[in-house]
Amino acid sequence: MRHRVTSTLALLNNTGTAHPWPSNTNEYKYLKLMQLALTILSQCDILIIMKSYESKWFAKWAKKNGLTNGQLLEALSRTGAELGVVDLGGYIYKVRIGKNNQGRSGGYRTILAFKANKRSIFLFGFEKNDQENIDKNQLLLYKEYAKTFMGMTENEIQSLVESDKILILEKV
Repeated sequence: MRHRVTSTLALLNNTGTAHPWPSNTNEYKYLKLMQLALTILSQCDILIIMKSYESKWFAKWAKKNGLTNGQLLEALSRTGAELGVVDLGGYIYKVRIGKNNQGRSGGYRTILAFKANKRSIFLFGFEKNDQENIDKNQLLLYKEYAKTFMGMTENEIQSLVESDKILILEKV
């Protein structure tokens, strides 16, 4: 993380120097301020800069199982930070969500198509007690859907929302 931050700071510095280290006191203060800003931004809710959705099936399943939008948004934040999620490839992630304040290990599993800074959609969910994992055929279908979904234009996504095929995931 430190290397990435200092490299980013060198780009933000805009002094024309090729190295990320400051050459004078004012430049150093500027870089420290930018570093603080980047640290704060890296800890912010990822949904500020991306649109998030849920399939109609998933929305019904989540409601039936008592999952709140807050829990789903928190799961998206963890996905963006790559904390406690499983990257299944092809924009597909398996994300644990706690059940009844019992923690995530014995709770729900959600399948999410996610591309940082673009968009995400919750596709499927299950209880760990009901199903251990998704099978290879399901995974292939989800990957194909994710590829199509991530390649859609904003107008195509809006059309899906207007036709009630997907729902916008919002803070409540």
